[in-house]
Order: sequence, then C-alpha cells, then structure tokens
Amino acid sequence: TSCGSIQIWNATKVGLRPDSVIYDAHGSTARGSSRAIHCLVYNVDGTKLASRSYCVSEDDDNIDDENHEGAVVKVWDAKRLAKSSKPLVTCLGLPSLYERSNCAFSPNGKILVAGTSIKPPRKGSTSSSCGKIKFYEVPSTTGRMTSALSGNSTDNSSNVAKPIFEMDVAPSASIVQLRWHPRLNQIFVGASDGVNRILYDP
Repeated sequence: TSCGSIQIWNATKVGLRPDSVIYDAHGSTARGSSRAIHCLVYNVDGTKLASRSYCVSEDDDNIDDENHEGAVVKVWDAKRLAKSSKPLVTCLGLPSLYERSNCAFSPNGKILVAGTSIKPPRKGSTSSSCGKIKFYEVPSTTGRMTSALSGNSTDNSSNVAKPIFEMDVAPSASIVQLRWHPRLNQIFVGASDGVNRILYDP
C-alpha cells in the first residue's frame, strides 16, 4: 500500500481486517515516511510473494546505491506473513522510478527477474546509461539457500542477494514492465522509450 504495508485478505470469506500484515516492509524515506509498495507478485504455486517499492524524489541522488531501500525487491514466505516476518531474500541493485515497475518469477519459481531505472536525461540530451534486467536466485521456503556468490548455504533471515546474471536491454531508457511466459521461456520487456522487447533462449 501507499503507507508501506503489505496486507493480505482471504478472498473466500468476508472481513474488514486483513489476515496478514507487514508494516514498513521496505523501510522509510529520507523524510521519515514509510516507503510505498507499488508491486506485489506471487510465484506460480503461491508460496512466495515478491514486493517492490520505488525511489521517490528525495532519493534521486541515491538510486545508484545498490543497498538503498528504494532499490530492492524483497521476497517473502507467502504462507507465513506476519508483523514480525523477515524476507526470505532481499534482491539488491534494482532502482525504480516508476510506480508501474514490477518483477516476475520464472515458471518454476526459483529465479526472480526485475528491471532497473535510469535517471532521465535532461531535455535535449542523451544518457549513456542503459536499463538492465537482473536475475536473482530465490531461496526455498525451508529456510536455507545456496549463495550464488559464495556457494555456501546461508540463513535466509539475514540473506541479501546480488544478481547471478544481468544484461543491458534498453539504451537511455528504464525498464518498466516484465512478463515471464510460463511455457515459451520468453521474457517480455516494456521500457520507458515505448519499445517492447522479447528475450528468449534459442
């Protein structure tokens, strides 16, 4: 929500209060307000939930900081959401300047992909930056994962992840929307330059 919380309702019953709530899921802005969450995505079997926030105006100078709270996607155990919940993994290095920016799970739920935003160039100029898509290993909900960097099993409660693979996709533009087709193994990418791209593994 815009107040920075994740709230889940059971659609099979009528109720005014959510069944599960996580407050301040993505921390606070420089001004002390909770960072709004603009994207929630479940994996195919509904066991994992990814959340994403975006960089507000006062964060503009910090969007290149990969540890910045406005530049991460967090993955949660969807079956154990509570006020005290910690993310299974925090995916670093994903600055987002668009409320419509999302992320996507691979068909088997083991990989998460998300795009990056770049600072818009000034009018009449071009940018040397490039919108990227980055891939991250997603841990299982059993509490253990293998680090793509160290090869060691680590505890998810404090786990952060850097991309296992990344690629330049949109020169001088930001990545806004992604869709990972469940059968064709193709990734559809929409960018701020108005161009849609389709990536595939031949």
